Amino acid sequence: MDRVSPIFLIGSQKSGTTSLAKQLGNNPKICLSSPKEPDYYTGNYHRGVDWYNDCFDKQQKIPLDASTSYTMCPLSNLSLAILPNRDKLLDVPKRIKQDHPNAKFIYIVREPAMRIYSHYWHDVKYGREKRPFDKAIKEDSFYLELSRYHEQVSKYLEHFDKRNFLIIKFEDYVQDQLKTINQCEDFLGIPRSPALEQQQANKGQQYNSIGLFLLNNRWTKNIDKLIPNSFRQLIKKAISKEIPRISEDQRNLLNIAFELDQRKLKEDFGVSYL
Repeated sequence: MDRVSPIFLIGSQKSGTTSLAKQLGNNPKICLSSPKEPDYYTGNYHRGVDWYNDCFDKQQKIPLDASTSYTMCPLSNLSLAILPNRDKLLDVPKRIKQDHPNAKFIYIVREPAMRIYSHYWHDVKYGREKRPFDKAIKEDSFYLELSRYHEQVSKYLEHFDKRNFLIIKFEDYVQDQLKTINQCEDFLGIPRSPALEQQQANKGQQYNSIGLFLLNNRWTKNIDKLIPNSFRQLIKKAISKEIPRISEDQRNLLNIAFELDQRKLKEDFGVSYL
């Protein structure tokens, strides 16, 4: 490719990638893509390099691609059998290696059970999931596979050195955003940001039928940008409610399933939830 190699903020989904990308994009050395998740190396690779380059500002900055689909590799044949079009999520590291052999990656992870729970309600929010939580994660292993962080990053280690990766915890980012941003900047070898605008994490919402219609209708889904904030909040209260909290038993039981993956993550990158 004919421009500076991008930084890849590769996930994980529902772990603060949007706010982290915005803050990194405020560094004068970095240009965040538009859209934030071009998904070039998954669903849009057929569009070609010119399309991808056009997602970034033409100034000589470091491009930042924050596509969480890059760590959504199906880890079982069952995942592919449920939705065959998930095959586009395979071979992402190989494609990136071909274009950017020295690429650097930032991977923000979250407590496995909480990431799964947030992922599930994200799908409910957009009308993609109708099943109860326990039934959904039992019938579709994809929910769990996206929280197998070491297995996901292992696909990259077949093509890249461990030194090309920075793995950070969502919980650390929430606790001290500036410290995490500076950690990312040091990893990338660029000047530190002296200050930043604090980012609020998006709260999960459960929408009623009217909310789902407004959210998924192409004529209305972006109308909130034209409505004053005070009125927008009133509408949001009328069409949604906060998601229920996960039970401690569910949370603990889920996290047990990730102990082996977490041990490997700790061995290779010094990060884990054990």
